[in-house]
Amino acid sequence: MPDEPIVAEHWLPPSPHREAVLEYLRDGRAHLVERGHRVPPLLVFEDGGAIELPRVRYQMTRRGMALVAAEGDVPPDQTRFYDVCGCVDEFKGRLKEREALDAGERADLGRLLEDACRMIQRMERRRERYERFAQRLAELAAELQKKIEARRWATLDEALAQVEEIKALLAANERIDEALRERLDLLAEGVRAVADALEGVLSAGKETALAALAEYEEIRGGRAWQLPPKEATNRA
Repeated sequence: MPDEPIVAEHWLPPSPHREAVLEYLRDGRAHLVERGHRVPPLLVFEDGGAIELPRVRYQMTRRGMALVAAEGDVPPDQTRFYDVCGCVDEFKGRLKEREALDAGERADLGRLLEDACRMIQRMERRRERYERFAQRLAELAAELQKKIEARRWATLDEALAQVEEIKALLAANERIDEALRERLDLLAEGVRAVADALEGVLSAGKETALAALAEYEEIRGGRAWQLPPKEATNRA
């Protein structure tokens, strides 16, 4: 089980809302965004919503139990629901229940749709970040592939061929004259060259992997991402 998220206890809502928030954080479906000293952090959802942490409530909605903002005014940088579907379902539900709407209700419905657009805007920014991430990974992969291709000749077979020639020359000659010595030296350096080339490839591979890891860490940020269970991956 993933480690318990590090959250200032005094900002968490009471149970059972607390446990639902922590589950979202553990699963990587939401993350916390700090806003400064003595200011409650925002719980920002992967689906676009954002709710001040102490105001998060786990309660029944038109779509079942879900995290929502507590009753009351919602600041402009926050949303009532955690995703667009929650906004749309609430919008449709209210329309179905009423034959007429007063000014306050019309304004409230408008705010729901504004929330939806704010979530879409947040997800769009995230998509753009993933596009930059994909471009950077492609650049790293292309650079590494060039280095691999440039050393494609460096193989075990190449080294073995030179070793076999060395062994054959040693077996056929008891005396080592200058010409033979030069040939043996050249072949031995050929073995070294294979190793040097492969070391260069491995070093480039390591550097690329570390650069990709740095890109991953940056795009992940404070999100508690977890690899899916192997059995689930295999079924897919």
